[in-house]
Amino acid sequence: MMVVMSVKNNFCIDGYAWVPQVFQGERLRELQVSFDEILLQIQDEETNSLWDSAVERLGAQERTIHHTHQVQAYSAVWLKAWTSPSFLEPVMEILGEDVVLHHSKLFHKPPRTGGPFPMHQDWQYFPSQEDTMIAGIIFLEDTDEANGCLRVEPGSHRLGRRRGMSGDASHGPEDRGALEQYTLDRAKPVPARAGDVLFFHYFTLHGSGVNNSDRPRKSVLVQMRSGGDAMEKPGSHPEAGVVLHGRDHTMSRALAGRL
Repeated sequence: MMVVMSVKNNFCIDGYAWVPQVFQGERLRELQVSFDEILLQIQDEETNSLWDSAVERLGAQERTIHHTHQVQAYSAVWLKAWTSPSFLEPVMEILGEDVVLHHSKLFHKPPRTGGPFPMHQDWQYFPSQEDTMIAGIIFLEDTDEANGCLRVEPGSHRLGRRRGMSGDASHGPEDRGALEQYTLDRAKPVPARAGDVLFFHYFTLHGSGVNNSDRPRKSVLVQMRSGGDAMEKPGSHPEAGVVLHGRDHTMSRALAGRL
């Protein structure tokens, strides 16, 4: 319980909280194997999710980030992991008893060629009415500055909804200004071990660097909201709508029919 309490405290103060060794042993190995199976399964599809702003402003012309949405659609091991006590306990400390999976994403930065993500907030891509949305990044390999670890701006969740924080300069001049004000270089690196999870609010500014190492950088990001919160634009972003714990009090027959 002491670890869980520190999650809530750190989350409220800094906008993020790191929880070590959420997944270990056979459970971690299952996730690592599934990650590699998914990569193999999508290898013949276009998977590079590098943003234009990363290419233009961060010099990432020859860089790659492999990506796919909804990893739970590929294997049952993911939902089993997200409903395990080791994962759900810190999530419920932040969100409460009702936890809904909005979506998940796989990210793979290959050795030597893995690309960066500019600093950004997530809320503009899938805003919820009460702004309860949080992310949990599950690290499947050890990550540090050499292979493009996550970087955060502590306390930036208190900025709230800021226009021009999408991180994509192609969205307009506000985004270009934000990229100049909040840079990867000034952000705090968050190294992690395989099995660790970093939780952060969708107002928290975050990004990640390039992978110049001989090691891959593998992670799965899980976006979750409170079951008492509703999406502002249902269906505008890939949406799972899966209840991980408790209930979704905002669900309706019409919404359920679109999932």
